[in-house]
Amino acid sequence: MSAPRLIRRIADEAGSVVGGTLYSDALAPAGKPGDGYLGMFRHNVPVLVGAMAKS
Repeated sequence: MSAPRLIRRIADEAGSVVGGTLYSDALAPAGKPGDGYLGMFRHNVPVLVGAMAKS
């Protein structure tokens, strides 16, 4: 999902915060973090852990 206003609004209404950008089936551009299957996990796991630590 790439609709920042909608994402922020959902987070606000849920009393949460946006924790960061995650990659799923749409990988990052070549040479960037998350540009392959393993790179996606190397990027996403720390983002998820950081977001959970904020909660």
